[in-house]
Amino acid sequence: MIVQGIQQYLATRPVVEGEIVHACWLVFRVASEGPPVELESLDFKNLATFTKELSEAESIFAMQANTLREHAAEGEPCTLRHTAVVSKSYCPRHPKAFIKRDTPAKESDSGWYVGILDDHIDLNDPESFTVQSLYELSIADKRALPYWLMPVDTFVVLENGVVA
Repeated sequence: MIVQGIQQYLATRPVVEGEIVHACWLVFRVASEGPPVELESLDFKNLATFTKELSEAESIFAMQANTLREHAAEGEPCTLRHTAVVSKSYCPRHPKAFIKRDTPAKESDSGWYVGILDDHIDLNDPESFTVQSLYELSIADKRALPYWLMPVDTFVVLENGVVA
C-alpha cells in the first residue's frame, strides 16, 4: 500500500542507498537502489533500528488512515521524529493515560501532550515534564499510534480509545 506508492515515486528519480524518505507519519530508508528500490523502516521495537520487514509500517499507515476516516478528521502533519511534552507522572500503559494535541510551538514539536487524568503535578514547573519523540513514545506504548495524525484539539483517553 504505502510502500508500493513510495517505490513508484522513487522509480521516477535518482536515489542513493541510505537516503531517508518521509511518507505520512513514517520514515523510510533506501536499502538498495534497485530496481525496484528496496526500503527499510524503523522496527518499532528499538530506537534507531531499521528492518526490511515493512508489515509494521504498513499496519501503522492503515491504522492512522482508518482513525482519521472514522472520526471524519483531516490529518495534522507530523512524523515519528516530532516531539511531545510528557508529564513525569506518565508511564507506558498507565490506565489513566491520555494524549491531547495543541498547536505546535516550534517546528520539531508535534503539539501533543502525554499525561494522566487527575495528575497532581505542578503545571507551572518545567521540571514536571520531559520531551520525548513520538517514535520513542510509540515503542513504549503502542496505544497512541492510531492517533498521532489527529488534528489540534484532539483529546484521547488511551485505555479505551475514546476521542473527544
